[in-house]
Amino acid sequence: MSCELDYSSMDENNNVDTLLNLSGLIKTSLNTIKTVKEEHSRVKEMLESVLENDPEYSEVVQKAKAVAKEKASIKSRIIKQPEAADLENKVTDLKTRLKDLKANLSDYLADYGRLSNSNQFEDNDGVMLDIVYTAKLVKRE
Repeated sequence: MSCELDYSSMDENNNVDTLLNLSGLIKTSLNTIKTVKEEHSRVKEMLESVLENDPEYSEVVQKAKAVAKEKASIKSRIIKQPEAADLENKVTDLKTRLKDLKANLSDYLADYGRLSNSNQFEDNDGVMLDIVYTAKLVKRE
């Protein structure tokens, strides 16, 4: 009688157990996050109520709103000047370009990590950098 172990089915069972455990941890984390978000919202509302009921705080908030409105008006007037409008457009374009470059870099790093089986990358200056992945859940549409 032979006593050979079927390692492939053991690996499969371990993977199934691991996936089930991870699934449970994810569901528990989602529920905890939901509960903490609800509590955060409730406590934040309570704090806002306390602040709004303080006359001194309310007065300062009103002054701050007036100053913010004046600031926005002055900024709008200045931005209408050609030089300022050009600079604002350049800032917007550069911000968009930077966002695109970062998205591309993220894709490149994911491919590099997958192909090299490494989570590190050496930059042009010889500095070792860790490749970090961030995962999140979003509802399907």
